[in-house]
Amino acid sequence: MTGGNPASEFVTLKVVDKYISDRVIYCNMRPTEKLQELMEGYYDIELSVQCNTGRFVYYGRILRSSDTPAQLGMKDGDEVDFFDF
Repeated sequence: MTGGNPASEFVTLKVVDKYISDRVIYCNMRPTEKLQELMEGYYDIELSVQCNTGRFVYYGRILRSSDTPAQLGMKDGDEVDFFDF
């Protein structure tokens, strides 16, 4: 037992494609895990979207693959917008 709250060890982030309303992906990750995992996972799941062809945005900020949920103050259930170009 780690002594921490197991519910706080992960955050669930919702990735929403801003151009295709029915394209929503949920990603469970540790707060200290790089968002590269979320980004690569999105491209792996959404085969119709080519890798590195869009931007992931959180409250107006373009996300970098090296960012972490903890650095950005992300909470469970927060939404990340995906803009394909």
